Amino acid sequence: MSQPNNSKFFVTGRSGGHYEGSIQLPSGTKYSGRIYANVRKDGGTWYRGDLTAQEPARFNQDARLDANARPAALSEQSTLKPLELRMNPWQGGKATHIGNLWTSEGVFTVFANEGTFKGQPTLAGSIKPHQPKETQPEMQPDGGAARKGIAARAAASIKPPANEKA
Repeated sequence: MSQPNNSKFFVTGRSGGHYEGSIQLPSGTKYSGRIYANVRKDGGTWYRGDLTAQEPARFNQDARLDANARPAALSEQSTLKPLELRMNPWQGGKATHIGNLWTSEGVFTVFANEGTFKGQPTLAGSIKPHQPKETQPEMQPDGGAARKGIAARAAASIKPPANEKA
């Protein structure tokens, strides 16, 4: 059964160094939470946050996730926890950050752009079913043809949420 293509990622910056907003998975399930900006040693910004499902049935399913029962989509080295969103800087075309989210529906790849909306800093983008690391571009500044091709395909799928401009 195919999933509707209505995934959205839109959070607005608030005082105190965090973002608040909503995330909608490809299935239509909505999550909300706070996402915190963190500065890396190299000066780049990465984001981390914990999310909560808005629907009681999904909330209960998410509560049963076992952090030790790693989904096959995540590598053994991954330290991603259930309902945790992590995004790192990404040199992949239009998207400025790429990350992962693990819910009871599975693992998802998040593509986000930094921007502003009504004078507030924002992160906006899209969520897709997990894309294994080998299909993601390498994180090297000099790039390469393979990275550019993958980045172009990913960037083409990023759109701001309906009726909102990032």
